[in-house]
Amino acid sequence: MREQITFDGPAASGKSTLAKNVAKQLGAFFINTGDMYRTLTWSIRQRGINIATEKQKIVDLLDIVNICYNLDDGEPVLFCEGKKVDQAEIRCHVITENVSLVASIPEVRHWLVARQRASADLGLLVMEGRDIGTVVFPQARYKFFVTASPEVRAKRRLSQNGEVPEGATIEKVARDIARRDEQDMNRSISPLKQADDAIYVDTSEMNIEEATAMIIRVVKEKQNAVHA
Repeated sequence: MREQITFDGPAASGKSTLAKNVAKQLGAFFINTGDMYRTLTWSIRQRGINIATEKQKIVDLLDIVNICYNLDDGEPVLFCEGKKVDQAEIRCHVITENVSLVASIPEVRHWLVARQRASADLGLLVMEGRDIGTVVFPQARYKFFVTASPEVRAKRRLSQNGEVPEGATIEKVARDIARRDEQDMNRSISPLKQADDAIYVDTSEMNIEEATAMIIRVVKEKQNAVHA
């Protein structure tokens, strides 16, 4: 079954955990597109390329680097240059601080969107990111836009190991998140926004079990309506 369930939303909204849970309960394949952008950002830094000033070198790198999801023991796993991606390396605060700059480059987005769309061949897919329901799979039947209050998002990000520098305060984390939101929502290509037909999900006052149950219920109701 080649169908897609899309999750879009800002940083630390809870969409990654929610999407993983939904995929597990539905027996679907989970793809985290943010990790693909993070992996490319890591690869750029490994080569000593200045993200702010050497855009052409980044574009040229796209002809060389290979980033994709491959099945490993029946589960999609992210690979870079034939090696499994180390989550600890792509989820450090340096990558977090730079990934939006990389994602704002049009050639990067076109390059990764093509790879994300290719994942549809796996079957029932749960994919999360910032432009999945609007750009990657605009035809998807099941779309969700996940967010939370700024304070809740800052607290979540602060609790994630390696995502913020040592000694960071909730105020600083909130400012960093707001800055990234600004970059993501105002970039010229594929800005972060809610698809017109996406269901809005505010997780500020919901735990992950409640949010997952709500999403599963909506998906199954839609599936029943389609097959009725």
